[in-house]
Amino acid sequence: MISHNPAYTKYLMDKCGVAWFKMDEESGNLVDSKDSFIGTNNGSNVVTGLSGNARSFNGTNSHVIFNAPVVPVGKKSIRFKFKYSDIPSTDIAIIDCGGTSAQRGFLFATNPSGIVFQVSRGTSGTFNFRWAGGHYNDNSFHDFLYTYDGTLSSNSVKIYIDNVLVHSGTALSLESGVYSNNLTLGRFASVASGFGKGVLDELEIYNEVIDPVLKKILISSGETTYSLYKKVGKPLVPLMDGYDNAFGSVIGSASYSTGYTWKAFDNDDTTAYGTNFIPDSSKPIYVGFRFNEPVCVKRYSFLAGLRTFKFMASNNGTTWDTLDTKTSLVSNTSTIQTFDIQNDKFYSYYKLEATLATSGNAWVSIFSVQFYGLMPSILLECPSSEGSYIRNGMDKGFQMDTVEELNIMQQIKEDSIPLGSGKLFRQPIDRSKHKANKIILG
Repeated sequence: MISHNPAYTKYLMDKCGVAWFKMDEESGNLVDSKDSFIGTNNGSNVVTGLSGNARSFNGTNSHVIFNAPVVPVGKKSIRFKFKYSDIPSTDIAIIDCGGTSAQRGFLFATNPSGIVFQVSRGTSGTFNFRWAGGHYNDNSFHDFLYTYDGTLSSNSVKIYIDNVLVHSGTALSLESGVYSNNLTLGRFASVASGFGKGVLDELEIYNEVIDPVLKKILISSGETTYSLYKKVGKPLVPLMDGYDNAFGSVIGSASYSTGYTWKAFDNDDTTAYGTNFIPDSSKPIYVGFRFNEPVCVKRYSFLAGLRTFKFMASNNGTTWDTLDTKTSLVSNTSTIQTFDIQNDKFYSYYKLEATLATSGNAWVSIFSVQFYGLMPSILLECPSSEGSYIRNGMDKGFQMDTVEELNIMQQIKEDSIPLGSGKLFRQPIDRSKHKANKIILG
């Protein structure tokens, strides 16, 4: 029997969750933990799951159909627990929102040879990604995780089974367009066939790549446990209403009409820096800022459909250091994208330079750009419990400066003392010793 960590799942859901189908309903339809998606039940039975209920599919006619595809286009993670014993004589679907190769979407299925992970891309006869493994038909729950980072990079797709990486692959093309069918459990999404047999539990869907196990770090000294917290500082580029001010000046490539470069820094997402050419590798677009006094940038953000770009820095405006590179991202023009970088140097010039944007064949609008520093680190004294590990632990890749002088310390305590019970009780509280911000009755 595999382990299940709902605390880690909740942490991930709060961070990047799309839907979490716990399948703990006593009967009827399935509803995700965010109350966003409803799956209409058609004969699936409630059975015992990992830590509550699960859904059993009979392989004949039982299935669940949701009110949306649910699975996001582009970057994603799909995790679920599944067990089965019978080897099917043909292809049968367990989770599907794709359908045929001529459609678009994700599929997890079993067939006579084993399990199948498949993503269709709308091209008949070819799949964007397909991997077939052996059988796991021991009638015990196994933990399956599919991740895709949204790019064409090597090993952009990964499959884990029971927390072990079993396959890495690369998508043939970037995902685009909505998926063809609503999410369906227990049969193919596009046709009423391929009815699956087995027990499904804890279906989790995310819009980011997740790790199969929690990778966080706490540090200790003697009996005391600590974490470090780095707070993002204020934006470094001030609000601009022209190309220059007392802090520095805007730099950038050519603009079209009144879509001036400085409008990327005017704190108004309804206006934009508009280019007058299509960017490519020989002629990139760029926008940035020259600071009168060197600054150390630790984070940058933008609102624009940039897909292949570099974040660069210089002290003379001629020789540039590349601090970050992104390649073939899914175009996103609706939300601000933020990226943290490992940089400890001070530079006078910073710029965002792109060679591919939107669909790749149009002029580009950049609605906002901003650069950030980091405040001095805060030392947290915290419990060593699992909950504290999840909430306060430092993420993998966290950079600790061992010579940094820490002048801020916070304490996090999780202990509590029962004050009484009943519908009405009196209990003195010595507020001279502790400020009571919360009292829990239980």
